[in-house]
Amino acid sequence: MEAQGSYDWQTLYQTHVAVLMERLQKILNENKFDGVLIYSGTSPVAFRDDNNYPFKANPHFKHWLPLSEQPGCMLWITPGIKPTLFFLQPQDFWHAAPPEPEGFWINEWDIKIVRTISEVRQQLVIDWNKIAFIGEITDDLFDWPVQHINPKTLLANLEYMRAYKTEYEQHCLKMANIRAVKGHRAAYQAWCSGKTEFETHCAYLLACQLRESQLPYDSIVAFNDHGAILHYDHYQTCASAEINSFLLDAGAVYNGYIADITRTYCAGESHVFGELIQALDLAQQKIISEIKPGISFVDLHEKMHEAIAVLLHQFEIVHLPVEQIMRDDITQVFFPHGLGHLIGVQTHDIGGRQRDISGEMLATHSKHPFLRLLRPLDINVATTIEPGIYFIPMLLKRLHQSTHTKHINWALIDALCSFGGIRIEDTIIINEHGAENITRNAFKLMFEL
Repeated sequence: MEAQGSYDWQTLYQTHVAVLMERLQKILNENKFDGVLIYSGTSPVAFRDDNNYPFKANPHFKHWLPLSEQPGCMLWITPGIKPTLFFLQPQDFWHAAPPEPEGFWINEWDIKIVRTISEVRQQLVIDWNKIAFIGEITDDLFDWPVQHINPKTLLANLEYMRAYKTEYEQHCLKMANIRAVKGHRAAYQAWCSGKTEFETHCAYLLACQLRESQLPYDSIVAFNDHGAILHYDHYQTCASAEINSFLLDAGAVYNGYIADITRTYCAGESHVFGELIQALDLAQQKIISEIKPGISFVDLHEKMHEAIAVLLHQFEIVHLPVEQIMRDDITQVFFPHGLGHLIGVQTHDIGGRQRDISGEMLATHSKHPFLRLLRPLDINVATTIEPGIYFIPMLLKRLHQSTHTKHINWALIDALCSFGGIRIEDTIIINEHGAENITRNAFKLMFEL
């Protein structure tokens, strides 16, 4: 990828491992553990079949090193000693064996090649009563003498701290966004040329050079009213009789780190839907410009609802004052999901609802139950900002049956329903000055090349 040469990956990664080791040592000492075993996991077999589901690596494993597609591997990490990677390289003529590890990261690990997972246990000389195991206990591990499996206090600490991205992680997120932007550009061009949802999806994969199983989540490739289905992933193979709009929510991975980008397009820019896209895009950028370290994400979410209330009033979708639209929660009909979520080695990086490292959870917001991020935004935290305005029949029906129905411009809404909805999603990283929008930077870079 174009920007890779501009980073000193070896130094960045060396510092990354040192930071993780410092965090781990503190929590291990507090819990009186000698070290931790982290299992990459396996891919389960489908019920009554002999085919496996696509492999998804344990996020705690991916946090330490850039191996996203290697099942059966194990990390043994104890502070003060060079960490060990047990790399599974089975002797098998049915499948291609994974190549031996190489790259900028290998000098930080004592790498041991094993042919079976049982060899790992044979080589470990540890006190099983004093180690923590993180991962799934699969069939291959059922007879291991593991005593402390996924200790809650340990996981809570690690998952809370994972929100704070090292410089290495931030660069991985930026590279993932560059890769995803390539796909977004190709998908947009496919849509413009009259391709189907499925063909547009294939154009995205080709541009990203990723298999479908390598995507961080199922892409949303939604034409017309399909954009009103928040997680639409069916991909029609036939051409639509009429093309009104295109909502693309699609990501990519780089060294295990994830990009999550959404853009919405209108077939006729002079249409009110096209103008609404532009207005929401400006509102999204405005709220990002106001982000500072320590700001409440809940307050940001509420502020976004206020901005959407302004747009509902401005575009004469709701004939009520902005204050009343907010007071009566009418924006919930048009913006039913959260403003964003933590992102990293998971699309929805865990820890967004934790109060602190102890694992105490913040109460689900009474008005915004789908909000995934409740903690304040701190320096080095990465999150998405993804407001939306949708015309969802199920939610509109409830509004139609409410006392507010006489104040709703149903004729305009009926016309907008054929366009589905709008979502604009970027990833930002908080710094001491505000927020760096790494998604917009990636788009800018791609258009300059």
